[in-house]
Amino acid sequence: MKKSTTLHALRGATAVCALLSVVSIGASAIAVAWEPNINEFLGTSSTEQVTSDESNPEELYTYVNEDITNTDDLVAWHKDLAEREQEEGSVLLKNNNETLPLANGAKVTLLGNRAVNSVHGGQIGSSPNSAQNISLADALEQKGFDVNPTTIEAYTAVGKTPGRLSNSFGMVQKVPNGVVVNEPSVSELEAASSNWGASITEYSDAAIVVIGRPSSEAADFYPGEAGLGNPDEFEEGENILGLSINEKAIIDYACEHFEKVIVLVNSDSAMELDYVQNKAEVDSILWVGAVGNYGFLGVADILRGEVSPSGHLPDTYAVDSTSSPAMVNFGLFSFANYADYGGNTDNSKGFAFLDEQEGIYTGYRYYETRYEDAVLGRYNATSVTGSSTGEAWNYDDEVLYSFGYGLSYTTFEQELISVSEKEGMIEVVVEVTNTGDFPAKDVVQVYVQTPYTDYDRQNHVEKSAVQLADFAKTQTLAPSGEEGDSEVVTLSFDKKYITSYDYVNAKTYILDAGDYYLSIGNGAHDALNNILAAKGADVDGDAQKVYTWTQDTLNTTTYATSDSSGEDVAVTNQLDDMNLNYWTDNDMWEGQLSRSDWSGTWPEGYEVSGDIHTTDLVATAAMIKELTNDVYSTEGKDTTPTEWGQDTGLTIGALKGADYDDERWDELLSTITLEEAIEFYVWAQNQTAGMASIGLDMQHVQDGPLGFSYQTLGHFNTNEEGDPAAMEEDDANAGYSVYDSVTEPVLGASFNKELLEEQGRLFGTDSLWTNTAILWAPGLNTHRTPYNGRNHEYYSEDPMLTNYLGAAITSGALEYGLVVAPKHFAFNDQESNRTGVSVFMNEQRAREIELRAFQGAFQDAGCMGTMTAFNRAGMRYASAHEGLITNILKKEWGFTGYIVTDMINGPMYMRADTSLMAGTTCLDTSGNETSIALLEAIKDDPAAQNALKDAMHSNLWVLANSNALNGVDSLTKTINVTPWWKATLTAVEVVFIVLTVAGAAGYVAVTLKKKKEEV
Repeated sequence: MKKSTTLHALRGATAVCALLSVVSIGASAIAVAWEPNINEFLGTSSTEQVTSDESNPEELYTYVNEDITNTDDLVAWHKDLAEREQEEGSVLLKNNNETLPLANGAKVTLLGNRAVNSVHGGQIGSSPNSAQNISLADALEQKGFDVNPTTIEAYTAVGKTPGRLSNSFGMVQKVPNGVVVNEPSVSELEAASSNWGASITEYSDAAIVVIGRPSSEAADFYPGEAGLGNPDEFEEGENILGLSINEKAIIDYACEHFEKVIVLVNSDSAMELDYVQNKAEVDSILWVGAVGNYGFLGVADILRGEVSPSGHLPDTYAVDSTSSPAMVNFGLFSFANYADYGGNTDNSKGFAFLDEQEGIYTGYRYYETRYEDAVLGRYNATSVTGSSTGEAWNYDDEVLYSFGYGLSYTTFEQELISVSEKEGMIEVVVEVTNTGDFPAKDVVQVYVQTPYTDYDRQNHVEKSAVQLADFAKTQTLAPSGEEGDSEVVTLSFDKKYITSYDYVNAKTYILDAGDYYLSIGNGAHDALNNILAAKGADVDGDAQKVYTWTQDTLNTTTYATSDSSGEDVAVTNQLDDMNLNYWTDNDMWEGQLSRSDWSGTWPEGYEVSGDIHTTDLVATAAMIKELTNDVYSTEGKDTTPTEWGQDTGLTIGALKGADYDDERWDELLSTITLEEAIEFYVWAQNQTAGMASIGLDMQHVQDGPLGFSYQTLGHFNTNEEGDPAAMEEDDANAGYSVYDSVTEPVLGASFNKELLEEQGRLFGTDSLWTNTAILWAPGLNTHRTPYNGRNHEYYSEDPMLTNYLGAAITSGALEYGLVVAPKHFAFNDQESNRTGVSVFMNEQRAREIELRAFQGAFQDAGCMGTMTAFNRAGMRYASAHEGLITNILKKEWGFTGYIVTDMINGPMYMRADTSLMAGTTCLDTSGNETSIALLEAIKDDPAAQNALKDAMHSNLWVLANSNALNGVDSLTKTINVTPWWKATLTAVEVVFIVLTVAGAAGYVAVTLKKKKEEV
């Protein structure tokens, strides 16, 4: 009986161990397949770079920030910069009776759900580490205010969390539920605390009411009925970006119970604020945007008067945000016959479209241009068409605050000293004087109006009444009469940025004959009024702040070529296929909004029906070919046979810092194997693949745009001896999240290039300490409408504000060898159906709005990377659009570098082969099998192999000229190592196998012994 029991136990244990052996072997196989991802998550590596004893230590580390020698200094820099960014990016919109700043030690009461449940960032990729957040109450307390604890406790007790935007990474075929504001009623708050009333009396120096809206990747607010506020929360007809009933009620409550009422706008989406602006009892309004980890400290500095707010709005704030022409075509629209060609499948992702009929007239370019035409009584500008009131169009009914508007605790006088031109650059000199009694910074904004001529009207060239040309921020100016109360500011901008794109006739950039006006002002509206005053119009403007010059003839040649690539390249139409009319029998300008007739050319939009929002737009056979992604072609490509896997002995360390045209690249590129090149191309998610043949280790890559997303200082730090940015394993800051910045609209509102350049240097320094050479940032798309849920990741509605700030952050990052990759190139104007949506627009809009926002980073600042967009440029996936990627980005702008797709979401849409042939250099995927299969097919395709070699040339050149090769030289070797998790899995396998064998052997031995005894 005893032996029988033993046999049962051995048999059971052996079976269990055998099963566990099979499981552990299977788990190991899966783990090996996902080895790079596991290494990324755990901060481990399967390779190691070994430096030769003969290496010169001074040549190993090319990029070093000698001012930051420890993590304490780095973390302190993070916190200090974040606080200053908020100080300079907060915008004072109203300040009656000099209510702000408040007295030191003031006893204040916080009201509004967002005072407790504040917006620190966006949903998904732009959420700062909440553990590091400093709340508004804590920030105020740290800065010396005495904050009412009772109201905060009441909001917490009521427990109403503001709603989130509904996310979808897939196809959106039905409008999701709208955002719930969830603002508690006053009665709920009073019921939640018996001490409510007494606390209001005690903390009565000021009420600070906070309102806000969320932001999110992969989500939008919606127009029409879907964009209206929840009828349980909003008055009839109110938009979701307006104020809910309970938000108005808490503001009213504050006005009834406090002598001083301050409203903080904690939102990156442009809310409708006419209620608080027009309410006399609301003394002050301060827009703060989304504040990151530490922004509320900057807000507290402003409220107590340590600094004056110096931000200016990065967007137009409309009375009714749905009144713009862009909103006519925003949301969900699908082709009538999408089902006939499988348009709503993952393989196609070709059912949705977006027709941007408004052309260049978004944001202030619409409102201010229509305003000028209304003042001058022309072009049907005062017609009821497009009016939010149903009456004659009137600027004051439509716009609450113009783009660029902002107040201060002091007053300034700006004097236009001189304007001159030399070699295509316009220099503007302005003297800024503080005429008040508070030290503060001011912003000089320079706007230009170009002539709108008969040629333009005949050839469908549109002109904005004003466009931002340049800006600069002063130092802190002393109060009036004190030393340092004035500063002479010199600005200089390239005339290429005031050209207009003529896509119909000249098919290039032009400068019209006629009168040009240059104006300074507090925002676009103020600058335009100055221009109108100079024209003799009866408006509130100052003609002394305007400079005028006349161009005698139409210029269609100066900007018709570009030599940025080192060769003269014709600048001409590359995006005709983005115009919906290209695919029809219509003239290219049909259906496009024109200021020549605001009423007659107003966008018609599309009638939609059903849950999938079907329209009457039928995709033709030519369109269907594109929509089903059947577009691979090698026509006109280089088919010369190319070599791989040659034994040259050359390593990438030998080309550290080498020029792109260095002859040794050919030798290095012939060294890598075709398999290595394919793996590198299809494996760029969070890291690049290594190439053992040339001594290249894998490189970490991180998403942005507000820093290194989801990354802590110690996660990838190698602790390598000799590395100036090495950390000790027990470093107290190892767990610090470097993703702590305010959001991009707040940075945009700073109007401060130097501040953004400093942020770039901070990101570059972060990259040294986190061992991450590539950052997918910043976001350089524009705010087409306030309803885009991802506006928090982009600076502004204005392409030139975006252009300059993108260039500034790029320059700062490159100083320490960080490759920033601005995104999403290009035309990512809404999140709904972003993967596959066909974005239609005329080429003037494409170049002057969407692409001009990116141009500064690439053409002026030498950016070496970019991330493309999910959407289509017209009918073609953006990464596979040769006109966009090769002809404009590379040839016109002279870009050389790393071009990565956004995350592969449908590999038969975001195709590896078509993207490769268009000039994209790698895919944001972890070795997607479909992408690998597509690239494997190129083994018999010499044209594709040449394109792949060109892609590797770009990628490797970027790494060789970045901090990726810090610690590497020509003698450095890369060896394989076994990370601890892999060794652990192997040990577990061995243990279970040994136990299985031992159990089986024991079972056999006991069985034989039993049989022998029975005999």
